[in-house]
Amino acid sequence: MKDGFRTRMNLLHTWAGLILSGLLFAIFWTGTLSVFDKEIDRWMMPHTRIHMDTARPLSVDREIIPLLAERAEGAKAWTIVLPAERRPFLTLAYDSTKSHIAQRNSFHPITLEPLPAPNTRGASNFIYPFHHNLTLRQNNIGALLVGIASMGMLCLLISGIVIHRRIFADFFTLRLLRGFSRANLDIHNLTGVVLLPFTIVITLSGLMIAHLIYFPKAPDAVFAQLNPPSVTQERPKSKVREASRKREQDVSSENEDEMTDAREGSRNSPARSRFIAESQGRVRPQAIGQPANVAAIDPMIAVTESELGQGAVYMIRVSNPGDAGGVVALRLNSDNSVSQNIDNRRFSTATGEELAHFNSSSTTNVFNFIAGMHYIKFKHWPLR
Repeated sequence: MKDGFRTRMNLLHTWAGLILSGLLFAIFWTGTLSVFDKEIDRWMMPHTRIHMDTARPLSVDREIIPLLAERAEGAKAWTIVLPAERRPFLTLAYDSTKSHIAQRNSFHPITLEPLPAPNTRGASNFIYPFHHNLTLRQNNIGALLVGIASMGMLCLLISGIVIHRRIFADFFTLRLLRGFSRANLDIHNLTGVVLLPFTIVITLSGLMIAHLIYFPKAPDAVFAQLNPPSVTQERPKSKVREASRKREQDVSSENEDEMTDAREGSRNSPARSRFIAESQGRVRPQAIGQPANVAAIDPMIAVTESELGQGAVYMIRVSNPGDAGGVVALRLNSDNSVSQNIDNRRFSTATGEELAHFNSSSTTNVFNFIAGMHYIKFKHWPLR
């Protein structure tokens, strides 16, 4: 029975490897490049090769808001990504009354002159999306194919352990002069054992990150028990399409936020919106229809960074600017930790009053650490 089981595992290992090897190689290779996507972007876009040593801190109120006032009249949301070492330029994203497709512009961090169009999708807009959805966005076909390949990878790893009875003995055996086939198999065994923990973690964490794609009804099933049916029922298709369109805008305007990309294409039912609000701190405030000026944002940043450290804020998201019900959300960077930091601070757009802190729960922090191990986006580039 033991020999029969090992024989079946050998067949699984062989055929899964033959069928999935090309796709897995493409996924792992583009994933490796995605770790350095910002650096590849700068290499492909010479105008973004800016030395941050000469840059100065920018005032959001005096320098950035005027840029938005010129370009984003009537916008329902502004996204401001501040210059940083890996992304040394200012990025502004917004929609407009003329077009609901999000506009995205980059500016020099010192002169605030608009940077020329990149004329390339670069690593952030091609290599990284290819890694997690093969750029096949329709009905999440690409993400599902990546998920199938990842499950196949786990089968390869487990079956490989089963069929190699002397796996640790073979680890210390490297016969490079015994012919190509023997040397190639020994190298395969050696690298397989050395990289086994990393390969399991990177594959399993990738599947966990995309859980809302593979199990889209999970939040509905849980929150249906906590809410009346009218709250968790699915919205009409027109509303779903509208939510999907808005979500695509968020993906394009918040490319820094990896968690949004992982949820790309999932339909935001009320239950899912509540799940995302409670677990990720993502709240979409509604306009109340009362006009109001945008309060000073610099003091909001100063208060947050006095608590969390200089440079802690990397993104400012202003929802419903010019409305009394608008909210300014300050998002925090993850440069100094493996874990993805999704905590944020929210303030009233009209009064500048602090509204709420979002701090991840213990369960979410575990998930954020797993996601951080997969994305490998912390500041220490040799370790990455």
